[in-house]
Amino acid sequence: MLLNAYLALRMLLVIVGNPRARELMAHCNAYGLSNITITQIPEQLRKDETAILLPARREIEFPCYFPDSFILCGPILRPCAPIAKEDPELASWLGQRPTVLVNLGSHVTYTIDVLTELMNGFHMLLETRPDIQILWKIKPSSGTTLGDTTLPDSLRTAVAKGKMRVESWLAVEPLCILTSDHVECMVHHGGSNSYHEAVRSVYGCSL
Repeated sequence: MLLNAYLALRMLLVIVGNPRARELMAHCNAYGLSNITITQIPEQLRKDETAILLPARREIEFPCYFPDSFILCGPILRPCAPIAKEDPELASWLGQRPTVLVNLGSHVTYTIDVLTELMNGFHMLLETRPDIQILWKIKPSSGTTLGDTTLPDSLRTAVAKGKMRVESWLAVEPLCILTSDHVECMVHHGGSNSYHEAVRSVYGCSL
């Protein structure tokens, strides 16, 4: 924790001490854009030939300039065993039909209105695509308690028929589920981990 705090402080000092960053901030302030945070690659990194690994690929980035020392190695993720080994029961369920994984992370707080809208979407999907099943991870502390009685009749029926699973926590890494070859779509909150796990499952690239 101390090392991470030091690195964060050092990065802040480098950015604040960068003449180009100060120039950009002054320009933004002059035009009433003081709420914009300026972050950029420190100038010494542009001149340094030290290799820098980035968890990215050109196929998924906006066209831009990358210094020769920047190595786009793809997502850097922890390895995981095949789903059949990690969780045979879940592997068997995933193998029933194509799956939509809904994992909005640990920091998302649901309101009753958002839950209702989301569950209406699930109902529409299952009605339109009867060949699909849904794995929904929703933490118990999401602002409301979601139990079997909270689900509308249509979704309780889907759970009873094994076409939908509602889990408070995933016993395996999401990447383990994504690389099972049974996930057709992933709905997530746009966080770095979820994004790179999805990229890794599509491109099959990792360190």
